[in-house]
Amino acid sequence: MKRKQQSQASTTLLKDICGYEEEKIEVQKIISLLNDYEKYDQQGVNIPRGLIFQGPPGTGKTLFAKAIAGECHYNFYTVFSSELDENPLATVKQVFKDAEAYVQETNKPSIVYIDEIDKLVYTNNYGDLADTDSREATRFLLQKLDETKLKNKILIVASTNEYRKIPEALLRSGRFDKKILIDLPDVESREAILNYYINNHPLFKNIDVSKLALKTGGMSGADIKTLINNTLLEYVTIKEHIELDDFIKIINEMNFETIGKQWKSAKTALEILAHEVGHALVSYEFFKTFGTVSAIKYGYLAGSTTFDDVEEDDDDHEFLEEIPESRKPDANETLEKCLNNICVAFGGMAGERVYLNEHSFGNGGDLSEVCGRISKISDVGGFGFYWSREIDDYGASERWRNKYHKHTVRLCNKYYRKSIRIVKKNKAFGLYLIDEIHQNNDVLSAEALKEKRQYFLQHKKELTKKYKKLHVLDLKN
Repeated sequence: MKRKQQSQASTTLLKDICGYEEEKIEVQKIISLLNDYEKYDQQGVNIPRGLIFQGPPGTGKTLFAKAIAGECHYNFYTVFSSELDENPLATVKQVFKDAEAYVQETNKPSIVYIDEIDKLVYTNNYGDLADTDSREATRFLLQKLDETKLKNKILIVASTNEYRKIPEALLRSGRFDKKILIDLPDVESREAILNYYINNHPLFKNIDVSKLALKTGGMSGADIKTLINNTLLEYVTIKEHIELDDFIKIINEMNFETIGKQWKSAKTALEILAHEVGHALVSYEFFKTFGTVSAIKYGYLAGSTTFDDVEEDDDDHEFLEEIPESRKPDANETLEKCLNNICVAFGGMAGERVYLNEHSFGNGGDLSEVCGRISKISDVGGFGFYWSREIDDYGASERWRNKYHKHTVRLCNKYYRKSIRIVKKNKAFGLYLIDEIHQNNDVLSAEALKEKRQYFLQHKKELTKKYKKLHVLDLKN
C-alpha cells in the first residue's frame, strides 16, 4: 500500500458526480449527520465509525469518498493499493498517526480513506484470514474502529471491488456500520455521464446522448470515459463531426477486447450476415427491437448482433423494460419473454437455413444459450412443478433425465421451426438488409436498421420483387 505524501482538503462535491441519484441521497444522509452532529446526538444517533463502498471497478467509489470530505470540509487522507510497497501495514499505521496528530492539533475531523481494502485485509475461499499480514492488518483496523477516543473525529472510509473477501469481523455492527453499493450505472446515470463528456465538445454536436446511453450497457463511468477518449483518438483527425454510428466500432472493440477486422472474402461476410440478420428479424418480431448487426470479425467471434438496454419502436410499442445484453434469463424475465428469447437465439440458424440452405459450425453459442434457458425454466417450475417431484434425494432419476432430454429436444424443434417461419415471412426484407449492411462496411446500428425497415415498407412492392429471386453474390435463395 502507498499513500500520498500529504493530506489534502477535497474540493469534490456531490453535484460533481454524474447520475447515481439514489446513491447520492444515501450519501447525503451521512453528510448531514457529519455536518450537524449535535442535532443527531441529542436524539441518540452516533456517527458511524466506518463506511464502506462496494461495487465493480470504475464506478466512482473514490469520488463518493472525496465528496463526503468536500461537503463536510474534512481533511482527506488516502491509502491506495500498490504492489511496490513491501510493508503495507506500516504505511496504514503512519496514515492514522498523521490523521490523529492533525485532529489533536486542530480539533478538526478527518477522513482516512482506504482504497481496495480487500488488498489489505482479505480471507481465503474458506472465510479464514489468508495470511499473517492480513491478520495483523485486521487487528489494527478493529482497534481503530473500536477506539472511542477517535469517535466523531476520524471517519474510516473504505472501498472494495470484492466485498466477500473482507473479514466478517470488520463488517459486523459497530465496525463498518454503513455499507453502500455503488454498482454499474443504469441507463439514466450513463446518460448523465455521457452528457458531461459530450455536451461541451464541438465534435459531438449531432450525438443523441440518450441513444448512445442505451448502447453502453454494462459499462462503468471509467469505461465511458475511455470510450469517449478512444472515439476521439480514432476520428479527431479525420472527421469534422462524430456520428452515433462511429461509436459502434469503439464499443465493440471494448466489449470484445480486440480490434475488429473485415473479412477478406465478401462471400464469407454475406454468409455471416445471413446468420446475424436472422437474429435481428426474429428479435424484431417479438420485441420490436433491432440489434446492431455486424459481420466484423473480433478475435474468434465471426459476427455479432448486440442489443441495447432499452429500445422503442416507431409505433410506441410496449417494449421490454430491460433487455440484458447477454440475452440470458434474469430474475425479472417472464416465461413468455424467455421463450421468445429462445426463438431469437435460434434466429441465426434459421437465417442460415432460409438464405443458405445449410448450417454452419458457428451455432454452438446459440445452442448453449437455448439449452441454458430451457434448463432455467425447468429449474423454476416453468414447465410444471411435476419436474421437481421426479428428483429424489440422490439427484435426478434416469427416468427424469430421459424425459427431460426428450422434452428439451421437442422444445428445440418447436422454437427452431417457429424462427424459420418468421425468417421466411420476412425473406425479402432480410435479403434487403443483408445487401444494405454489406454496402455499409458490414455493420449497421439498430437505428439505421429501423430506418431501412421504414424505407422497405414504403417501397415494399418493388423491393420484394427485386429481392425475391436475387442472389446476393453467392448467397442461395
